[in-house]
Amino acid sequence: MLDDLTDDARAASTDAVGQWCRDHRPLLRTLFGPRRHLTPSGSLYGRLLTRLSAATLEWTLAGWVLHTRPRGDRVPTVGGDLDFEISLSIAGALCGVLAATLMTVERDEQTGQIVTQAGVAYATLWVVVFGGRLAFALAASDLWSHQVMQFSVQHAITGSVAWTAAFVLMALSMVVARTAVVALRASW
Repeated sequence: MLDDLTDDARAASTDAVGQWCRDHRPLLRTLFGPRRHLTPSGSLYGRLLTRLSAATLEWTLAGWVLHTRPRGDRVPTVGGDLDFEISLSIAGALCGVLAATLMTVERDEQTGQIVTQAGVAYATLWVVVFGGRLAFALAASDLWSHQVMQFSVQHAITGSVAWTAAFVLMALSMVVARTAVVALRASW
């Protein structure tokens, strides 16, 4: 959504937030205590956000996850773990390809930058995939714990680390596949 805003619109919206904070200082003081409530200037906001992209955020987050994980963790590859992780990675990649096809990809004629737009179908897919993983995680720890254990035994999945790795690989492959398809479509 921020990619759709012009620099002037970003600055205007930031200035509007700043004005609201100035107009509502008594309310903010009541809610949050005595402190200064500052907002960045429109020019600062415009300079920062024009350099910020979804790809940059995704790569930054991936780097952070890579460097903050405990060093003893490895992707489990014994028993049926590797097959399970590959299966969920493929499912994630397919969801990423589907997500990319639900977006419009254009190149701005003036700046040459890639502009993507996503609508309700993309948002629905994202909510279903993300919400499905979240709902499964919650249910697997309580409601479906017996069924998850039986599935794990039947398919030689060694434990919760394998499940975690599979879901992380699924999410990562979805992002990579979506980004690759968007890049490919942008090059046409």
